Amino acid sequence: MNYSKRYIWIEAEEWLVDSWDCYDVNSDVIVIFPDRSKWVASLFTYKNIETLRQRTLKPVNGWMVHVFGPVIWC
Repeated sequence: MNYSKRYIWIEAEEWLVDSWDCYDVNSDVIVIFPDRSKWVASLFTYKNIETLRQRTLKPVNGWMVHVFGPVIWC
């Protein structure tokens, strides 16, 4: 098999030990390949998705919708 060298950056590896809740967190991963192509992933725990839902739930014209900055997700 041909294994190319690649650079992998994991955001969570830069956090201080015990400064975050491993059950309620999201983190990004970036992989850069030798041909300079870049792949990015955002990873979320199930609990973090629920936390984000509750934090962004806002009443709009009598409806409860999720507001992410300029984006509204119903």
